[in-house]
Amino acid sequence: MSTDEAVSLDECRFLLGGAERHRWPLASVAAGSQICVKHPSGDIALLVVQTKSTALPELAFLMVDMTVWKKAV
Repeated sequence: MSTDEAVSLDECRFLLGGAERHRWPLASVAAGSQICVKHPSGDIALLVVQTKSTALPELAFLMVDMTVWKKAV
């Protein structure tokens, strides 16, 4: 999801409550996207994707910030 505000643990729990397993390349998400991920151990992570441009228009860096809530069942 794309939003200006940070997603909370409760929002991730809600979004992941009925989620099925999905896989897609991080390069396909828009800059500023926030992605909630749940590990089988019960840990929940929030990934925030950013891009950094370079002098060459066809090159960019993909950066991901991650917040992890341990055993957030």
